[in-house]
Amino acid sequence: MRKTFEDIIPPSRRRNTVQPGTRESSPKTALPMRRRKFSYTPAIVSLVVIIITIMILYAFSGASVEIEPMTATANLSGDFTAMASTTTPLPFGIISVQKIVKQTVKGNGTETIHQAAHGTITIYNTRPVPQKLITKTRFETKNGLIFRIRDAIVVPKAHGIIPGSVKATVYADTSGSQYNIPPSSFTLPGLSGTSLARKVYAKSTSAMTGGFSGTRAKISPDKEVSVRLTLRSVLAKNMATAIQAQVPEGYVLIKGAATTTYKDLPTLPSQNGSGAEVREQGTTFAVVFPKSAFAKLIATNIIGSYSGQPVTLTSTKSLTLIPTKGIPNSRNAVGGTVFNFALSGNTTVVWTVNKNRISTAIAGKSREEAKTILKGFPEVKQVRLTLHPIWSSHFPSDPKAITVVINNSKTSPDAGI
Repeated sequence: MRKTFEDIIPPSRRRNTVQPGTRESSPKTALPMRRRKFSYTPAIVSLVVIIITIMILYAFSGASVEIEPMTATANLSGDFTAMASTTTPLPFGIISVQKIVKQTVKGNGTETIHQAAHGTITIYNTRPVPQKLITKTRFETKNGLIFRIRDAIVVPKAHGIIPGSVKATVYADTSGSQYNIPPSSFTLPGLSGTSLARKVYAKSTSAMTGGFSGTRAKISPDKEVSVRLTLRSVLAKNMATAIQAQVPEGYVLIKGAATTTYKDLPTLPSQNGSGAEVREQGTTFAVVFPKSAFAKLIATNIIGSYSGQPVTLTSTKSLTLIPTKGIPNSRNAVGGTVFNFALSGNTTVVWTVNKNRISTAIAGKSREEAKTILKGFPEVKQVRLTLHPIWSSHFPSDPKAITVVINNSKTSPDAGI
């Protein structure tokens, strides 16, 4: 028998032989398993966001109320009465303005003129009773110049420490430029030596003008008439603007409640002496009413259910006033304490909404309770309620946390009333 020899392979050169169906064992040492860690960061961030959101919602919590005021529109036509007393339903006041315009015209010859100066003074009475002054009552300056009134007047009585007063035109006793004096103080010589001497006095706020004695340039009568007509046209525009500027805050001047008179002032020599200065004076008196009282008068006459709530008017531009006996020039003139007039036109009355009254009434109330309460307010036509945050069911207990908005988009009252 023949024998064979297998190669003997040294252990260092041997390969590991894996038998089919067996698993090869790894000579490496197995690493230990790491535990998976849970991250809390997203959860914490989400929680913080939620907390901040809730805090913001509560920080800005509150409520708002949008009110559309009640309105009433109607045609107005009727007769009314206003009284000088402030305690009457419709008081009235009187305002006035006076302006002078002038134009220099080239002369066509000369003439000799003797002309007395004149001007306006305010007469004061500190007595608790009216003071009558007769025709030609004298008023004297500190320099002894005498001026007189040409018509009798009555100076109103004082009201407490406030003296009664009235304006009047005075004329110099004689002609001459020496009477063209600046604003001055006046005493009444007729009261000298009596207890009334210091209780009735006068002052002027503008210069006396027109005093002249001598020869000056003259103009033809036709030319002077033409110039005066032009000056009156200028005055009419100026007076309308000026009287409107005199309306006190809180008062209204209705179309037709003013009247303007014109006066031909003496013609003066021009500064260079070659011509004449034609002057025209305009005086406007107007009756004004307190806005609130006038609006209430309108509401009382066009709204049967009106019971005296504060109201305003969207506009007075379409209203026209016609005085029954003219515009008084003072409260103490004849008929000056009563003013009768007719009024016509269209206007809209808007109820005044008191924001504090609204917020106080619904503070701490539920939405439904607030609606019921506001239905009882005559000044409220429509209302829109909003609560913050959205899940709130009651208005805040603090009225200051409730915002009240007045929606005047459909009424838009103007500054005139």
